[in-house]
Amino acid sequence: MNKTEDSKIFTTLDGSPSVEILSMDETYHSRHGALTESKHVFIQAGLEFVARTKNEITILEVGLGTALNAALTLNYACVSSVKVNYIGLEPFPISQTDILEIQKKWRDYTHINSIQQLILNAPWEEEVLSNERMMFMKMTNRIQEIVLKENCFDLVYYDAFAPRVQSEMWTVDIFQKLFRSMKTEGVLVTYCAKGQVRRDLQSVGFVVERLPGPPNKREMLRAVKPMI
Repeated sequence: MNKTEDSKIFTTLDGSPSVEILSMDETYHSRHGALTESKHVFIQAGLEFVARTKNEITILEVGLGTALNAALTLNYACVSSVKVNYIGLEPFPISQTDILEIQKKWRDYTHINSIQQLILNAPWEEEVLSNERMMFMKMTNRIQEIVLKENCFDLVYYDAFAPRVQSEMWTVDIFQKLFRSMKTEGVLVTYCAKGQVRRDLQSVGFVVERLPGPPNKREMLRAVKPMI
């Protein structure tokens, strides 16, 4: 979102900041901990899971948001032997005012904060080589519109707003598009564990498992594109 008047930056329970979109009554992360949620859902259940068998990982994030997932991924790449190619889609970038406010709200983890700011302030629609371990590109395309190459991604972070406020982001058509874009044994992770989402992922071919969720959330989903 780029309408600062409709957004509010707040501190979550683990000390990390997030954004609330007032008109939607929706937040970018869990109020119980933005950093904790991102680590649990996307890094531990996604990146670390894939990195057990791959030393180069191509990632698509749907819903770049505050770039926290991207920052944690870059941090992981810096301290491990994994090379990452990262594309983040965000059709509604947050404003520069909100970027500065996010920076002020961090209580700890200044290293993650500095990486997050690097990504948020990077140019759009350009490949950026942050170091020898990670290339990232931010794009303002909607997932519904962008053309994705088939058999391209090892890992998808699906971090769109919840189905109750953005139902158009949780459709069979989108999941089918993502399925085609992923390599065999590619992994999709999302915080959303709704039964309909799980069934729709299964309907396009994913093998889906429920995993324990982050604090105050019972479950999350991990979907794998199986070998044919």
